[in-house]
Amino acid sequence: MKGKIQFLGGVADELTGSCYLLSINEGKNNVKILIDAGLIQGGFNDSLQKNREILNHCKPEDLDFIVLTHSHIDHIGRLPLFVKHGFKGRIICTTATKRLLEVMLEDSAKIQMIEANYFNKKRKKEKNSSESKNNSRSQLTLGNYDRVKQKELRQKTSKIFEPLYTMDDAVAVYELVKNGGYDYHEWIRLTHTLSIKFYPSGHVMGGGVVVVKIISKPKDLYLCFTGDLGRRDGIILPPPEVVSEPIDYLIIESTYGGKIHPPRENEIEELLNLIRICH
Repeated sequence: MKGKIQFLGGVADELTGSCYLLSINEGKNNVKILIDAGLIQGGFNDSLQKNREILNHCKPEDLDFIVLTHSHIDHIGRLPLFVKHGFKGRIICTTATKRLLEVMLEDSAKIQMIEANYFNKKRKKEKNSSESKNNSRSQLTLGNYDRVKQKELRQKTSKIFEPLYTMDDAVAVYELVKNGGYDYHEWIRLTHTLSIKFYPSGHVMGGGVVVVKIISKPKDLYLCFTGDLGRRDGIILPPPEVVSEPIDYLIIESTYGGKIHPPRENEIEELLNLIRICH
């Protein structure tokens, strides 16, 4: 059995937008599994194009499954974009992640619609101002340079901003979440050779380390996608759970890699000091 992994986000210069495309050959079939579908975060203008570029690397209609490690926007924020452009497969996640999807995605859609409306109003204002100036100069003979500049300005001010997706697109995501979400520690069969299992990641409610089991010869193959991992000394959530399977390939979330947390007692004292100052 052959397969490959493509890193489509959360790498290099883009620290957000976690997304991995796992392609597994099953005989004549090629099963495509997306692990997370995170939103690249940043300024509205810049992030629009960056987030749409993922459609050039994988066709939503060709995806069979999208597996979610947890519910933060940099891991789920492009789900409605995939659904909007033809994804009709299965979304696999934990029960708690499914419950949080509705809150997170609808909020994301609302923000994008508000920002698109703001920038469109701004462009309309710029266009009206430009037309007013042009009318006041209508009696003048313009040189080629002025005509080129005016053409560029007209193109700039006529651009319409569209959000990546709307509230309807966000709602359409929920219909594709199978089984209302799944529990930890249970094998979820995707195909006759592929199964996945979630382990608690300790990062956020419902967060899961994803183990992918591939039935193969001479032995089964195990891949592990950590997603974001919590701390061993977490206050609210238990620490990440150790995976029991013999992992062959470990794909580690490293968005904030290389940083060391200070001792917990130091953090608590610092928090108390901040409360005293604010009080």
